[in-house]
Amino acid sequence: MVYSKVSKSKKCFSKEVIFGLVQYFSFAIVAITLVSLLWSKPFLLLVVILVVSALTLLQKKEMRELKLFIVISLGGAFAETVAIYFGTWSYALPQFIGIPLWLFPIWGLAGVFIKRLAEVF
Repeated sequence: MVYSKVSKSKKCFSKEVIFGLVQYFSFAIVAITLVSLLWSKPFLLLVVILVVSALTLLQKKEMRELKLFIVISLGGAFAETVAIYFGTWSYALPQFIGIPLWLFPIWGLAGVFIKRLAEVF
């Protein structure tokens, strides 16, 4: 159970924690749904995920979050490329070094999601 930062003696969710959880998990569900529905149209999915990424980053307008997005986008995609090189898995429609282009912003969104989720607690 998550405890409120204000009072650890109360075993309840604060309104801020509940709002943050609902908001950030909604974004995650939207991203997963978009990938599930549009994976066979990789360039359309890339554009849609970039729009979702821009809207997500514009919510807080923090330069640190943009930097995190970029670093995680590149790092996550690089890690997947290495795994694909060694035969761990493959993508049905890769466009760039064995991975779909939409994977870059998805990794960035995952990094921002984890950061914001950690801030809720």
